Amino acid sequence: MVQIKDSRNYRIVNAINHRVLSVSHDDKSHGGWLAIHDYDKNSYETVFKANSCPGGKWKFALVDDPNMCIGVDGDISGDELKMLQIVNDGQKNVHTEWSVDHEDGPCKFALHMITECGDLFWTIPDSARAGAVVGLVDRKDYPGQRWSFASPRPVDKQGEGGRF
Repeated sequence: MVQIKDSRNYRIVNAINHRVLSVSHDDKSHGGWLAIHDYDKNSYETVFKANSCPGGKWKFALVDDPNMCIGVDGDISGDELKMLQIVNDGQKNVHTEWSVDHEDGPCKFALHMITECGDLFWTIPDSARAGAVVGLVDRKDYPGQRWSFASPRPVDKQGEGGRF
């Protein structure tokens, strides 16, 4: 696992179950949900480009479309759970900038945004299975709120990527 650097590609891996953040290839347009999946034969987009922003924040974009980023669409209120999705960074009322704080342990991070409703963190339930959607919740110090960054590995001769 690695420290993030500007304009580099990464897999974002949940620390509790080592599943990768992903979006279905059919769902890469605005509104596609982000979930965790086992690394498999390219059924899902699992690599994102990290772009630094002013104020020490980061955006995570699709590698093949830098305007499509991990974010949330619409108002963020304490009344409803927001799920991470792919949003068009140029559209009104989308939120795409994330704080990335180092956590205890080697290369473990908390990804979050400060809103009027408080500080909301990327979270999966501790018992989440493949396909679980990533939501934004208050800081609870859940293991499912810890993430790491892995450099993507090249595809091998049979068309399967290496494990990270």
